[in-house]
Amino acid sequence: FLTIPKVGATKWKQAFRRMMGYQDWKEIGDKGLPHDPSTNGLKYLYDFPIEEAEKMITSPEWTRAIFVRSPKDRFLSVFYHMSRNRKQVDQRCCPHKPGCSSNLRTMTGFLELMETCYSTHWAPVSERMEEKYWPYINFLGTVENAEEDSEKLLKRIGAWDLVGKDGWGDGKERIFARDSHSFEAVLDSLSMYNPTVDKMLDEYYKVDYENKFFDFPSKKVFAMEQQ
Repeated sequence: FLTIPKVGATKWKQAFRRMMGYQDWKEIGDKGLPHDPSTNGLKYLYDFPIEEAEKMITSPEWTRAIFVRSPKDRFLSVFYHMSRNRKQVDQRCCPHKPGCSSNLRTMTGFLELMETCYSTHWAPVSERMEEKYWPYINFLGTVENAEEDSEKLLKRIGAWDLVGKDGWGDGKERIFARDSHSFEAVLDSLSMYNPTVDKMLDEYYKVDYENKFFDFPSKKVFAMEQQ
């Protein structure tokens, strides 16, 4: 499973930790959970011998999944969260001279910073791995259809009853249950969105929009279309 920040990554890592039997699978933040590889107990591709890892990547016996999201919605979610965690931007983009997070005052300023500072939080998903490996991905889900797609994936690998059917939210909810807050971060950021930002995003995420594997149906902000 290839996780992408702001594309359901937290919930998926919680699900995988639950699958592995960790009692604290719902924990967020404490000891870097569920994201920190040094504490979350999850297995990563680099934990396996090269020959075994290659088989995982190419063999039809394995399910290789990724969830993607409308690039502009993903950017708006990233902008929302980074605006509230500026220290993270300084640590990533200007660790020796903090202050570049001031670019978050405007979306155009943040986009200019993104051009010179790489982070998996905002980098095009197409850069997640080498182009030659994309044909081996045999399950593509979307955040916009997460409720249905997550169920399909978990049933496919025989884990729906174990980690997907219930136990979420108040304990009775299913994973990725739809709620009115699903696009809150995106909608909150729209007040700063404008045609210039829209055009800059078309260019920044051009490689994703042109990736035939993703086949995004629109270049519009998905959350706006749902209002």
